[in-house]
Amino acid sequence: MSLIIVIITIAVSVFAFYNRQLIDKLSLKPNLVVHNFQIHRLFSHALVHADWSHLLINMYVLYVFGGVCEKYFGVVFGIKANLYFVQLYLLSTVLSSAYSIIKHKNNVYYSAIGASGAVMAVVFTTIFFDPWNKLWFFGVIPIPVILFGILNL
Repeated sequence: MSLIIVIITIAVSVFAFYNRQLIDKLSLKPNLVVHNFQIHRLFSHALVHADWSHLLINMYVLYVFGGVCEKYFGVVFGIKANLYFVQLYLLSTVLSSAYSIIKHKNNVYYSAIGASGAVMAVVFTTIFFDPWNKLWFFGVIPIPVILFGILNL
């Protein structure tokens, strides 16, 4: 499931790089969510990113940690693992934006994009299952995933 999310997010983001109106239509704008009931923005903002580095870092981390998280979910939840993983990702997308929505509900100029909140939820869910699992930082330095999570915050 994480690979599917990564592919969809990359496709939408790349398309949005060349169509700035799409970013405007998908970005999180709390004023429009609260006052115009544009609820889709609670989810769609995670599909668009500011630039290549923002997109690639988020999607690489999601790909690496998402695959591991899905394996743990498979062990714990069995056949419902994919469903629960998607629920985790979508719920985290919404909940990670809750503070911004409350704080900026009357600010017509506030806008946010990216999947960082949902990606961090996947990272910390993976850390919950095995905090001392090693991640090869830059491909050469083994560090515990819990340290990566703390540094990434």
